[in-house]
Amino acid sequence: LDKRDAAGTILADVLGTIEKFCQSMPLDWMFKVENGVDFVAALLHLLQEDVAKIQVLSVACLQQLAIRKLDQDQWYRVISSLPAALFEASQASAKRASERGIDPNCIEMLVEQLDYHRSLSKMGSILVTCHLAHITADKDVSSGKGPKFEAVSRYLRLLSEMMSHQSGVICGEQINMWVGLLRDPAIVRTNVLSPHLSRVLNAYMTHVVKIRWDDVWDQNHIYSSLIEASWDDDDEYHEWLGNLRSKASQLFRAIGSTEPEIASTAIHLKVRTLLNAHSNGEPRDQLNPENNELTVHSTACQEFEGVTQPLDNILHGIPSWALDNGSYDEKRTRIRNTIRPLLSELANLIVSWNPNDVWLKFRRTTLLEALKHYWKYDPATLPTGVDSLLMYLSVTDNPPKDRLSEDVVGLRKKSGVSLVAVAKKVPDLLVPWLSQLSDRAKSLLSSGGMSPVNEMHLYEFLSCVATAVANPLDRSNFIADVLSSSIRILESPEIQNSIESVEGLLSFLGIAQAASNPASVTDPTFVKKVTNDFEMLFSSLNQLLSVGKRCHEAAKKRPNGGLPLQNLSATVDDSCNFPDEGPVGINELVINDPFVPLWPKILPTLLKVMDVTLRVWHPECQASLLQNNIQRYAVAISDDEAFLAMKQDGSVKGVFGEGGTAGSIVSGTDRRDLNLAPRWSGWFNESRNTCFQLLGLICMQRVIFAPEISHLYPQFVAIVANQEHLRSMEHRHFNQYLKQFIEIMMLSCPATLYQSHLTAILGPVFEHLQYRLQYSWNPVLGKGSLGIETTRPMGSDNCMATANQLASVGVEQWLILYYARGGLFVGDLNTVTAEAAVEKARVELTRTYADMLQSTLALKGAWALVLANKAREDLALKRNDPSKLMSGPVNRLSDGKDFLNADGSKRTLAQLHIDARRLVRIDKLCHFLLLENEQIAGSLVVTV
Repeated sequence: LDKRDAAGTILADVLGTIEKFCQSMPLDWMFKVENGVDFVAALLHLLQEDVAKIQVLSVACLQQLAIRKLDQDQWYRVISSLPAALFEASQASAKRASERGIDPNCIEMLVEQLDYHRSLSKMGSILVTCHLAHITADKDVSSGKGPKFEAVSRYLRLLSEMMSHQSGVICGEQINMWVGLLRDPAIVRTNVLSPHLSRVLNAYMTHVVKIRWDDVWDQNHIYSSLIEASWDDDDEYHEWLGNLRSKASQLFRAIGSTEPEIASTAIHLKVRTLLNAHSNGEPRDQLNPENNELTVHSTACQEFEGVTQPLDNILHGIPSWALDNGSYDEKRTRIRNTIRPLLSELANLIVSWNPNDVWLKFRRTTLLEALKHYWKYDPATLPTGVDSLLMYLSVTDNPPKDRLSEDVVGLRKKSGVSLVAVAKKVPDLLVPWLSQLSDRAKSLLSSGGMSPVNEMHLYEFLSCVATAVANPLDRSNFIADVLSSSIRILESPEIQNSIESVEGLLSFLGIAQAASNPASVTDPTFVKKVTNDFEMLFSSLNQLLSVGKRCHEAAKKRPNGGLPLQNLSATVDDSCNFPDEGPVGINELVINDPFVPLWPKILPTLLKVMDVTLRVWHPECQASLLQNNIQRYAVAISDDEAFLAMKQDGSVKGVFGEGGTAGSIVSGTDRRDLNLAPRWSGWFNESRNTCFQLLGLICMQRVIFAPEISHLYPQFVAIVANQEHLRSMEHRHFNQYLKQFIEIMMLSCPATLYQSHLTAILGPVFEHLQYRLQYSWNPVLGKGSLGIETTRPMGSDNCMATANQLASVGVEQWLILYYARGGLFVGDLNTVTAEAAVEKARVELTRTYADMLQSTLALKGAWALVLANKAREDLALKRNDPSKLMSGPVNRLSDGKDFLNADGSKRTLAQLHIDARRLVRIDKLCHFLLLENEQIAGSLVVTV
């Protein structure tokens, strides 16, 4: 044995050298056979040896060859030889295990050989991934017969059988290969993959189920030692699992698309097996001691969590011909006749499952959401499924508690999200039940137990269904009825009084009271009242925003693409004379979008909320707040923003996790506590960002350009382009202002209205941006009179001195210093994170400005795609080859029948008309920005 070990050590050193040879030595030398022996044969033979990791080193040498460009004969030689070589290696391993008196497949042997098996799986997949062309170009493989087809098939069988290994890392090494094979249209058209996909699918469905790491630590898991050998700790495992699940989504969808019968059979069996084994939570482990219910760590919950992703992606991937009622060839008809009963039974199993545990209800919710892809073709179980989701919106704890548990809150939120997802997918199928759904929603809303988030979900759900109503007037009336309570709240005297002045808003949020009565911010009764008041205001605005967005999204999906035209001609007007590229009345816009008639009621209040919110940041108001030990936190950044400024390394589990930033701004307390101070910053962020998004929405819906709103436009400009507001915003505010409003307005404005509607806004904005960016970067670049010390964050220790500077240096100089530190007040945050937050604010403002310019100058985004499509059209015309318009990028599949965009997505008739208008806007907007207005062009050019 000593001699064998010594020889193995020498051979290991030799293999280290040979690995270098394999990287660069001519392949003819490596594959040259003399007297029946060559390098490759020797490496394959050494797979039998386990001394000094010779097996692993031999695989490393083969991997270096696999990475290189092997010719077809060399490649087929390797894949033909590997199965036999690995069989001999397996026999040798079994013999050694027998000599030791242990089972060849025992855990001890699996742990010892893990590195070998893992490297073998990786090398085997690389050998395929780097030589896909040898599969696609071979006639034997294409025809499904011949020695080369058999060689490829045997090799893929070998790889798929490797995936039965109990360690998930073996599967993980192959996933890129299988995804690559399934995405190659030439390979998919052959029969080379079909025999192996069932094993592949089952292997990945097994390993996307999360391992309970406590069992591994306690040695209670059957494969504890193997798992510990596979990953260093639970952090490494969870990172690996996240990556695997991300890639597995593509795999599941691709298998569902290419082999729907295999995928449907596998997922049906998987779900049925799980329901038979765990429908009542068996084995009922890891229970909550308070109520004896399952927890998120219970085996049943983890098993159902693991099947959700495969179910959703497989159902999403199944092609329409496998489920619809169309006429197809005999093969497709046979497959459809097999799939339909399986998926029908699957849907019935999920819908009829009625678990009692909160966490099982949560898992059922995710499974119901996945069925939306199936309900599109067979809605028989849709009403029952939606009714279950509505029922879960009012679920309570068992036994009841004064305050809902986090588990129940999570279930309610997930149910709301799932309702919206289903309604977005199949709104037309829910229209017949719209009246009943509306009554059910009103009943839930009037019950008084709904959270603001769930109320928003209900509004979104109803609006998604309403957008599928055929009659525009009925759609509009229904949306108005749904949102009537939100508008009524915004028009109420209480809300109107609170937004009439800064003083009113500060009192409404409990900030003013903190000056005379500091204890009020922690008084439970007062905190609850103020919180409820704010939620009433914010929820109303947020509901309007959510429903408005859903209506706009639905409008864009209509046959006319959202254009205010009844019928689109089959050809696009080359004269560029589009009658809708100008002011369009609300009566015409409502045909597509039922939300737009509400804007005359919403806009005045929205402008008041935005105006009074931005006034809080005016220098004199800021200075006043900063001098109070409690009120100052109203203008601070939030704990969440501080967390985003931290250097993320994966070890910190969120704001409230260990090492998170909860309680870092207002030292020792966070927004979960009954304390107003740490809540104010988040409230201001929410209301401000909602206002900006609503401004962007009114532009996207083109209502701001409608004649009916013209009388409000001067007031609109006076607020959104108010010089004091622009100067007083922090960098983080200005980012949202640019992204959510200014950029959208420029992209949405009709070309004929640039002078009348953009000049008064863009002039002040671009001029101020030049000023702001100059004084933000000067201290960093060493320009001007300000030193780098002026970029120091303003915290609780120096905020009073900064506030007092206003009187001594004047507003202009105070603002210059304000821009140098990004405008941030970081409260009690530590110095390192505070400096990171300032740097982040400065960089993000610059990046946002650059991104906005690229989008509006058609260098990125939707407008850039228009120019890319135009270039393809010109190329097709020049070469007289229309097929160029029906092909996408090389990494995208196409059927050769539909016109495609340059990015591979389908190009509809509506998009042709929209693109024609965008081409006009691209030309006119570039001309307008750079040549037509001296204030805009001068500021823009100097800043760039």
